[in-house]
Amino acid sequence: GVRGLGVQGNIADVNAVEAMVAQGIAAFGRLDILAANAGIIRWEHFLDITPQNARLILDVNLKGTIYCCRAAARQMIGQGEGGRIIITSSVQASMHFPVTPVYGATKHAMFPFVGTLALELAPHHITVNHIGPGWVRSALNDQAPDQQTADGIEGNRQAVPLKRDGLPEEMGRAVAYYAGPDGAYVTGTYLRVDGGLGIGKYSL
Repeated sequence: GVRGLGVQGNIADVNAVEAMVAQGIAAFGRLDILAANAGIIRWEHFLDITPQNARLILDVNLKGTIYCCRAAARQMIGQGEGGRIIITSSVQASMHFPVTPVYGATKHAMFPFVGTLALELAPHHITVNHIGPGWVRSALNDQAPDQQTADGIEGNRQAVPLKRDGLPEEMGRAVAYYAGPDGAYVTGTYLRVDGGLGIGKYSL
């Protein structure tokens, strides 16, 4: 009973983003919620970072998020009825990990980005927030160096105070909170959905 539309596009291309939003508007007539969830990671030590991978991560995680948020905000403002913008950042927005310095930088950048958008868009009744997934059972993490052995996978789980991977649907429920009526008075915030990973190094 729910209508859907799949649109293929490269969010690092501003024209593709504008076209993607236009197709959605043509199909449904309006845009009320943006969940900016696309992301990419490459595991490289700082001294081994390739320009190609650095550019790719910056294009998708930073520029792509900016383009999507701008296109969505313009449409919401034009409609005049407010809206919700929810960005998937990462637990790396507030923690430091080796081997992913560029990825971590793009996620940490979401703090000033989300805060500024929340302030600028509040007069239009548009809320802006971001969630911080921790270690999630997702294809994004399949190529992580410590995911290549059973011991490495178990080690990641043991680093999480709740001793398990996060599930994609648990991330989705956090997005649904911000998008639903319970999140109507919440803007400019960051919600870690990480099983305690963000505080794990301090736990006993």
